[in-house]
Amino acid sequence: MRISILIVILVVLLAQCSKKGISGNSNIKTAVATVSSLDQQTVKGWGCCPVWIDNIDISTQPLSQHAAYQMGATIIRLSETAGTRDEFGNISQNGADRLCRAIQVTSNYGFHYILSNWSPPACMKTIAVNGSVSGDTLVYLQTSKEQAFCDFVVKLMDYISITKGLPLPVAYSLQNEPTCQGQWAGCIYDSAQYRRVTKRLRATLDAAGYAAILMLGPEDGGYNNGNGWNWSVGLLGGNDFPSLNDTAFNRAIAAFASHSYDWNPNTSIVNYDAWINGCELWGKERWQTEYCYIEDTMSPHAVGTVRRFISDMAYLKNNYWFTWTVNDGYGHDVPDALCFGDGVNYLNRKPAYYVLKRLFSSIPVGSKVRRMLTTDDELVTQNAGRMDMVAFASDTNMVAVIVNPTSSVKKTDINGLVGTKALVYQVSSTLNNTDMTLISSPFISAGSISILSLPVNSVTIVVAFGISRK
Repeated sequence: MRISILIVILVVLLAQCSKKGISGNSNIKTAVATVSSLDQQTVKGWGCCPVWIDNIDISTQPLSQHAAYQMGATIIRLSETAGTRDEFGNISQNGADRLCRAIQVTSNYGFHYILSNWSPPACMKTIAVNGSVSGDTLVYLQTSKEQAFCDFVVKLMDYISITKGLPLPVAYSLQNEPTCQGQWAGCIYDSAQYRRVTKRLRATLDAAGYAAILMLGPEDGGYNNGNGWNWSVGLLGGNDFPSLNDTAFNRAIAAFASHSYDWNPNTSIVNYDAWINGCELWGKERWQTEYCYIEDTMSPHAVGTVRRFISDMAYLKNNYWFTWTVNDGYGHDVPDALCFGDGVNYLNRKPAYYVLKRLFSSIPVGSKVRRMLTTDDELVTQNAGRMDMVAFASDTNMVAVIVNPTSSVKKTDINGLVGTKALVYQVSSTLNNTDMTLISSPFISAGSISILSLPVNSVTIVVAFGISRK
């Protein structure tokens, strides 16, 4: 009799657990996330920088090549660094050949590339150094050497295309982060000199037969708009980019380029809007050419990376988005890179690598960006430097991206999807070499999927397919 009573009690308890959910999440309120039906900008490309090529030879690192060139990117960013020139401002064969080997690898994999310059030759600067100097002394390009620098760029293009017979970059940036003087090679520009050199370089390239190479600018570090690093708006003359009223400068800047670092740590919406408003006023493409989650450690690496990615696409409306280095190349686990290892014998891939690979591979060029809203007050969908939801719509699929950066498990329905079925990928682990998990493949009913669980510090990617086009 006692055994029978115990069995009955056990059955009742199991039934209650089944209704409530063994995980204890039954009391979690289910939010509703909705994909907008309004299209924003068009995705033009996804990019990455394979390695820091100033002293790493990508041609000797097959694992680095595989990770970078097979992560779904559509365009590559390479760096023109101090190693490409000697102390007298001439081409340095060793460094230039290392760059050319990277170009050859890029071409072998079938990619176009952009080229960003890190510094004019040291002999052309106000202090003859490649990198930083002690104290607060800033190092500029000498005014008298501006044309010499432009001539050097042409020499490098000649070396790439004529001497080595390699493809030229589709776009060139005359200075990576022109208000930053770090321990790496760099050079400071004020807005007047930046405008002057940009025009001069455009004319010099055109005269040398390189008119097809686009020029990107200003490619500064971010949008804080202070007197130091991250002065993107200022380099174009301030609010509404008045420097572009100069016809020659306007013509020279083919597209707006920026990086999305936020050292403030929270850049004001006013400053973001100043960049966005100027971009919209002049109507040029927007290229976000470098980001890695290094500003803080408030979130796991993948979560911090994707929150910035979402803001860059949903709010700043970039057409191109590039991650920084795929592999550190030295075997150091640093936040700058998505992988770490020697690139020859071993390579550890971080969760952020797998997330960006899934995004790049799932969202085709030509997709339209769509905003998302949610009834969950803790998840950010309003304009901000770090956001938690965005979607992409194409003729073949729809992709919704949701981040839960909080310390609480959440549940959500998703409305506004297009398609008949979805694949739901998720990662909440910080373990390396672990790809995103396919957690479910629900059917889409009336544009919706129901009760999707969002673990603590997780990234969820929903790929909807089965779109019918008449």
